[in-house]
Amino acid sequence: MPSYLVIAHQTAVSDELLRCLRDQAAGLSDVTFVLLVPATPVQDLLGWEDLMGQNRDDSQSISARQAEQAEQRLRREGLAIAEARVVDPSPVTAVSDELRLNPAAYAGLVISTHPPAISRWLKLDVVSRIKRLSSLPVTHVTAEPVHGSQEVPGAG
Repeated sequence: MPSYLVIAHQTAVSDELLRCLRDQAAGLSDVTFVLLVPATPVQDLLGWEDLMGQNRDDSQSISARQAEQAEQRLRREGLAIAEARVVDPSPVTAVSDELRLNPAAYAGLVISTHPPAISRWLKLDVVSRIKRLSSLPVTHVTAEPVHGSQEVPGAG
């Protein structure tokens, strides 16, 4: 049963990531996904100013809500989510730790970010750095910011 490691934050609830994961699962049986949501510091989040003073300014709780919302949405869409959890604030460290702890668990990696003009992860060269961690195929998804009822601010 193939399993894919997905790393995302704000884009974890995006239509673009959903389409990518559906494509990954197409034609395969029993595909599962593990979603990692980095505990990004609040000041590094898009729209962080809106969070301040609303009792929503803790990076751990923001990331946990994002992981929960993403897991629920992906399950509703028929995808098998083995786990969604909050991890190290650095997406590179989080993926490195996961691959070290589970070296043969994954068939590939999916990284979801915002477009280059606004993505902090792309400015930090996260995609290239994660590609160097293993020989697994890496799919990079670019997703527009999520608006409306799906939005939970975050990095990615």
